[in-house]
Amino acid sequence: MIGISALPNVATAWAQNDKKMVKFNIEAVLRIVAIIALPVGLGISALSTPILNIFYPGNEQVSIMGELLFWLAISGVFAGIAMPITSMLQAIGKQKIPVRNVLIGVGVKIILNANLVGIPEINIRGAAYSTLACYTVIVILNLISLMRHSGVMPNLWGTLGKPVIAGVLCMITASVASKLLRNFGLSLVLSTAISVILGGIVYIFVLFALKTLTKEDIKLLPKGEKIAKVLAKFRILG
Repeated sequence: MIGISALPNVATAWAQNDKKMVKFNIEAVLRIVAIIALPVGLGISALSTPILNIFYPGNEQVSIMGELLFWLAISGVFAGIAMPITSMLQAIGKQKIPVRNVLIGVGVKIILNANLVGIPEINIRGAAYSTLACYTVIVILNLISLMRHSGVMPNLWGTLGKPVIAGVLCMITASVASKLLRNFGLSLVLSTAISVILGGIVYIFVLFALKTLTKEDIKLLPKGEKIAKVLAKFRILG
């Protein structure tokens, strides 16, 4: 939905040959999508086994399912980032390129599935690995295509690098907290819920510590003007 909502802005800036606005919109979309997708995907990945144990208590297959969900949740991050880039490629008149890139990604998945699933030591895990590889390839190809055809080089550190650092720290926090809280005797549901909250707090703190969000990003939120003024006052807004 973020990609679709950005499509008119990117298309308008592209039609007006305003490279500055094209770059601004591309960076804003990438940053916002990364900020949303990373904590969700990496958070589920970190707590994959506890989450499945909540829904399927006593199931002996949870250990295997947890490992699969670990990789599939990370795949979800790449899937979430790939779609808005597809919309931006469409906005600059390159509708066929995302289709080509998806076909390449699917080809990678088919090849890896055929080779990995048949290995006894890997087995069904190969399907999860190939899914991650598929979406990783799509994101990389889409991003390269977007930069090449738009003539814009987005600030990858500010748009993707900082959210990745915050997401990884969120993931580590949630994983460690879940194990520690379970050792203290807390119930599975309560320890998982607290771990999610702690991971979220760390994520938000790191985002602001790295000054990931810009004033323009905040203004896109409800009552963003007021929030931006407060954050700028405390010098925690990039």
